[in-house]
Amino acid sequence: MEVEFPLRVLTTELAPDSAGAGRHRGGLRGRTAAVVLNPGRTNERRMRGKEVGNGLEQGDVWLLRASGGGGYGPPRERDPRLLESDIEDGYVTGEGAAADHGLAGGGPSVGDLRP
Repeated sequence: MEVEFPLRVLTTELAPDSAGAGRHRGGLRGRTAAVVLNPGRTNERRMRGKEVGNGLEQGDVWLLRASGGGGYGPPRERDPRLLESDIEDGYVTGEGAAADHGLAGGGPSVGDLRP
């Protein structure tokens, strides 16, 4: 795609709390935004994944959103050390851990895991 439509990537990021909870956490949803560098228009439109003939032109911002994956197993059975690592790495927020994994008070401490 970059050969036909030169792009400058503005951002690539993972969305916290977008993965399926489980003993084995699913994959996070990704977001990438890029600016098209060849001549053209600036109006916004939605592009479907398999459409052909969509013209991208200079100044168009291309936003790609990829879905996250589902988790496997009961969320409360996730190893507390792995959940702590998820929180420290920004994959899961304290609020997300509280809602999905049974943490008391929504804080970032896995020491609060309910049995």
